[in-house]
Amino acid sequence: MINANTAFKTRSAANQAMRYYLWRRPAYFWIIFPIFWAFLLFKLHFISEAVYVQRRWHFLARRPLTTQQWQGLTKKLPLRARFRYADHITVADQIPQFILELLVAGSQLDARGAAISVDGKADVITPMVDVFQPSGDLGILVTPDFYRSFLRKSANKSAIRIFDMDREFASYGKYQAWQWLWQLRNGLILLAAALIVTFIALFIAYYHYGTFYVTDILHIKRLMLANVVPVLAIMTLVYFLTNSVSWAVALGGLPFPLLALVNFFMLEYRSFPLEFPDIFLASEASNMGKRYSYVPPRLYALLLIFIVALGILCHFFLKSPRRGFVWRACFSLLTVVAIVFGTKSFYLNDAKFASIITITHGNIWDKTNRYATNGFVYSFMNTLNKGQVQAPAGYSAAGAKKDLGQYKTQNIPNNKRINVITIQLEAFQDFSKYPQIHIDPSVYAGLHQVEKEASSGELSTTIFGGGTVDTERKVLTGYSVLPNLRTDTNAFPYYFSQQGFNTYFAHDGYAWFYNRQNIDRYLGFKENLFKENYYTKNVSGASIIPDSLMFPDLYKHFQNKTKNGKYLFTQNVTYQNHGPYPTTFNGKKLVQWQPGYNQSDYAIINNYLTGVKKTSDQLLALTNRFKNSKKPVVLAFWGDHNPWGGLNNSTYKMLKINLDQGTQQGINDFFNTPYVIYANAAAKKRLKTQFPTNGPTISPMYMLPTIFTHAGWKGNQYMQVLQKMQQTIPVYGLNKDMYKGQFTAETDLPANVRKQIKQFQETQFYMQTNFKGQATDVTK
Repeated sequence: MINANTAFKTRSAANQAMRYYLWRRPAYFWIIFPIFWAFLLFKLHFISEAVYVQRRWHFLARRPLTTQQWQGLTKKLPLRARFRYADHITVADQIPQFILELLVAGSQLDARGAAISVDGKADVITPMVDVFQPSGDLGILVTPDFYRSFLRKSANKSAIRIFDMDREFASYGKYQAWQWLWQLRNGLILLAAALIVTFIALFIAYYHYGTFYVTDILHIKRLMLANVVPVLAIMTLVYFLTNSVSWAVALGGLPFPLLALVNFFMLEYRSFPLEFPDIFLASEASNMGKRYSYVPPRLYALLLIFIVALGILCHFFLKSPRRGFVWRACFSLLTVVAIVFGTKSFYLNDAKFASIITITHGNIWDKTNRYATNGFVYSFMNTLNKGQVQAPAGYSAAGAKKDLGQYKTQNIPNNKRINVITIQLEAFQDFSKYPQIHIDPSVYAGLHQVEKEASSGELSTTIFGGGTVDTERKVLTGYSVLPNLRTDTNAFPYYFSQQGFNTYFAHDGYAWFYNRQNIDRYLGFKENLFKENYYTKNVSGASIIPDSLMFPDLYKHFQNKTKNGKYLFTQNVTYQNHGPYPTTFNGKKLVQWQPGYNQSDYAIINNYLTGVKKTSDQLLALTNRFKNSKKPVVLAFWGDHNPWGGLNNSTYKMLKINLDQGTQQGINDFFNTPYVIYANAAAKKRLKTQFPTNGPTISPMYMLPTIFTHAGWKGNQYMQVLQKMQQTIPVYGLNKDMYKGQFTAETDLPANVRKQIKQFQETQFYMQTNFKGQATDVTK
């Protein structure tokens, strides 16, 4: 006797017969619902197996198929070759006997199963298990499922043999023993595959960045284990879900190497490692693919193909043991629980992540270096919760509210009201500050002229080569870390609106980029201008609108928005000068050639400076317009981040710019961009103050507090917290704490400063998680 599930080339002959019937009678699709209900009752032991079988096939009595129609099923259920001409084997299953007889017609099989007449009029009965008795030396040959369902309590156990994996077993006990041996074998194979895949992920992620990052981890057991376990866990989960080693290796082994490839490209173009929140910017990355090359190195592509090939080899050489759905579902659930528990207790534990770092190359300040040292897989897992802000240790909402309640929101006095215009410039940097680079003075002539009449300094960003919105939104919110901006969030545009100012956000790029069309609304702007809803129709249809058109349009909006005594706050984000920059150049050379330069990087810097010169000239022109305006205006502009500089920052290396974050100069050169705060004569007269020429180095979250301080404004409660914090720690975030002009590890700061930082962190978290909109005081 052998089950039809094994005799035919399908997982379930009964299910295949059911699908065939529904294909011929699609109007009867509803029958699956009462059948599924009967199945649940049977499994829960509310009804007998005989009743279940009767209900399963009862629909045939209503509208059965003809014998001729059923013959089409023979093509869908071919017999396994080894059973096609077998003698003295009985096929049994929970399907009508006439279907079995039809399927095995012409063979020497004796077909038996549930009895039902061809016309479907007879009653359905239980499968005729009782008629199967040992015959001769053959005994009873059954599948494990059939044994468990019908013969577990049989009195003829000694004559029952088990068939599975194309093998026969003398007893069910021996079959179970082999099952566990197969599971052990598969587990060892998955472990070996996980080690291989982890090495590939490490290699792809950091080989070009430094081979020692790969070799060092291989010799540190604790780190290697921390990197292997997530890969093994994903493979194990896929294995239990699919009951296939091949799928576990191919499907479960690809995610981390693919993420490592993305990490490789991010290091190439942005000098920053991949973090979990970056995955949600996939659409932006695909769009930028038109400007950057995302073709992987040949070796990396071959390694990814190797993983797939490894899975294919497992398919041909490793047969998976038969395990039921319930067994696999239980172990899948246990694996998920283990993954969740391990991730929360170990991988998301920043203290453990920091303690395991064993930097033997580079420095602790370099985020890429810290991540590379701990291995790509471990470091990426550590960022799974970085897309949302975490409550500081010991956080108390009541305590934060009390600290914030020490301040009272103050309105902007009528006699001190001015217009605040801000511009974030794409990849804007003043390379003339480096004495070793000989740049044509005309490039930054406009910028330097404005700086002479304004307060200027450096903005210590937390990004490099990309990630524009990080600086953009930290300016608007005053946060050192950004929350998940998917709903209304406390930000300074709300304060300006509450004070009666007109507010709008403008970006001459697409609205969907970085989800600006929604997020800028969440941050309190009443109006948002983008390429789709304004610039293409009213300014230019060019793919990249030049600053020579955007800045005059900005001034036009200023004139319109400040009619009838109204005041304006606006943030404008430019797109001109976005990288990458061509590696060939035919224009006017703006950098003097020096020994050691190469043609491609020389072209990059000249192409970049050609665009920057145009921006610098337009900044002077716009400032002159505001200079002659009778309306009081403070114009602030800054660079969002340093520009892209060739693969692996080759242009910076050619220009001998220090990007080593192990030194304070390296941190400055890596993160700092210029900022300028210009006040026209009307603003200075109204505010009765002169803006200092030399401004401090500040974090983006202090840009608006700096303007408020110059204007003599107190602002809302959180603004006053920032103004106080800025006096102590003018640069804060990304493990950068500047205290008394020097970057200092937080643990080395005085106790009173650490206390102030802790209070700020709690206040910031309270602001991020308690939206009050235009309320006068957040704590009320």
